Amino acid sequence: MAHHRPAGLYWQDKFSVGRSTFIEVSVLEREKISFDEEFDQSTLEIPDNWRPVGSIRAIGAAELLDALGSRTIRIRGRIAAELENECAIGLESIRRKFDNEFDLFYYPEEAIAENGEYPLSSDDADIGFYEAAGLSLGSVVLEQLTLWLPMRPECEDEEKNGSCPHRKVKPERQAEKAEDPRWSALRDLDLN
Repeated sequence: MAHHRPAGLYWQDKFSVGRSTFIEVSVLEREKISFDEEFDQSTLEIPDNWRPVGSIRAIGAAELLDALGSRTIRIRGRIAAELENECAIGLESIRRKFDNEFDLFYYPEEAIAENGEYPLSSDDADIGFYEAAGLSLGSVVLEQLTLWLPMRPECEDEEKNGSCPHRKVKPERQAEKAEDPRWSALRDLDLN
């Protein structure tokens, strides 16, 4: 799939995002920007050993709200991705699939520069901050995927209640597995 960059988008190499589209505030002052971009493992370094299966696709638009006041960037769209990892308990391969919408608001860093704080509540999970020139679309996608992924990669049981079936090992089986045969000589040792 060939990608063309609309006006206002340019490539930027940054941190764990790699080569990614940059949404420029000076262009948003004139027009809304649409995007349709694919990311892969070389573009997004997803934390906790999650790896994309195929490409990650982000479709949406960015606009500048209140160009003379708060200068808030609103980015909304959809991210489609499938990611894989190993279960932290059973070490089996697991996958998580996403086809989720997002609607985010980014304020300029100057909003917190004066006193170093910006009050946020639990309802403000869709709020972020950007530097003077703008922000990287890859950073937005990476942030959303990180928030959507489970804190601990685990496979799900058949009932899909979210808990790993390896967690439900019977206690006697746990004792069997926990016993290391190298300790058997010490277990039989009589110290009296």
